[in-house]
Amino acid sequence: MVHPILTWWYKSLLRVAVSPVTRCTRKGDPVHHISFEDLKLALDDLFTKRKKALRLSSTGRTYEPLLQRKRQELGDVPKALRASGKPLADQLADADGSHDGFGYAIWYTTEAYLRAPGVSDETVEAAARIRKEFVPSTAELQKSFATEASRAQARERSLGTREKDLKRFKLADGATLYDWVKGMLDSGKTLHQLLSDRADATTSADAKGRGEVIGSRTTTLGVLNRMRDAMRDELEVDQSLPRDLEAQVFGYFDELESSRAVSRKRTKKKPTTPTPTPETPAV
Repeated sequence: MVHPILTWWYKSLLRVAVSPVTRCTRKGDPVHHISFEDLKLALDDLFTKRKKALRLSSTGRTYEPLLQRKRQELGDVPKALRASGKPLADQLADADGSHDGFGYAIWYTTEAYLRAPGVSDETVEAAARIRKEFVPSTAELQKSFATEASRAQARERSLGTREKDLKRFKLADGATLYDWVKGMLDSGKTLHQLLSDRADATTSADAKGRGEVIGSRTTTLGVLNRMRDAMRDELEVDQSLPRDLEAQVFGYFDELESSRAVSRKRTKKKPTTPTPTPETPAV
């Protein structure tokens, strides 16, 4: 009987000493970064465009029923939990960042006109009305998501009544303060929708089991990575299979994985902007 350590060593050696053709197909290695919606999209692609390639190997035929089941499982996850492929917490943070970014920009723009000498009375009065109506203080931009969402909805009615004041202030790239205020209010409405989605997600998860729903993506990735390893072993043994079979089957997964990995690197390199700490306002 062969000692288990020797078996492990031999299989490891095989993985290192694969042929150049096989090695060049090992583009993706384990899939980790791919999002929920990307995963669902790639599985749909696998069972349509790439189904023939999947069935060429005994590995593909063995894993096909399991992957079909996983595909169905992903499709059964409520839309509220999918969150367009991005965790709800991240979407909330993005919407809040957009809301606050516009808010600070509006506050500081009006602050400039309220402080600068030589500005006409009409412009100063318009800036004061905008300040009072939409961003009375920067402290409002540090409130809870729910508070910001509620105030954005309440201020929506003022967008029309203050349109003339807002369009008085011209900005770069052909925009006006009207565009910034609308952006802030739209972000507030997005916060409201996401909070509602989070409530729906919690309710939906109770019906199926939150742990099971959240784990769908992880377990599916595990199945895919195991199938990939098994397919590589089969390619080493069965020389009749196309040398690029792995690429044929996993090409779309690799493309999506690569895109997500690059996106993550860019996000990590993005400098964080400190929260402004304004002086005592002019008004």
